[in-house]
Amino acid sequence: MQYDAVPETIRPLRRLFRDLGPLRNDPRIRLLMAASEISMATTSIKKHENKGLRNAIALKKKAIKGKRLNVLGREEGGAQLFGPEEIQTAKQASIAKAQADLAVARERVINKQLAVLKKQQAKCAKEERREERAANAQLKADQKNSWSWRKKLRK
Repeated sequence: MQYDAVPETIRPLRRLFRDLGPLRNDPRIRLLMAASEISMATTSIKKHENKGLRNAIALKKKAIKGKRLNVLGREEGGAQLFGPEEIQTAKQASIAKAQADLAVARERVINKQLAVLKKQQAKCAKEERREERAANAQLKADQKNSWSWRKKLRK
């Protein structure tokens, strides 16, 4: 058999060894085969490790760096140290923010309820207009029939 490329994994190397025929019984060739298998196995393991490490580095680069807590509402560099007054102000600010969020949520609920009511009113008004048009159409039809009946009576 003709081999053009150097085998990179153990399977093509074993095929090459099998194709050697009677030469494969030579102890030097067996030693060369064993050394090649070991070398390919370690190379394969190292490639796998490198691939995993590259993926880990890529994930680490993608990770978002955490932001500092802006508890007091001001930007500062360095360490954040809080005294009792600052903790109290932060708690009050947190309570105020929670109340504001609650008010916004209540307003949203009220707006949704108003939208539903407006929709129902529009639907009722539309239904009333439809009924009124139907009643007018029926009235016109009745009037037309009554006039035609009177005309027949006159003749």
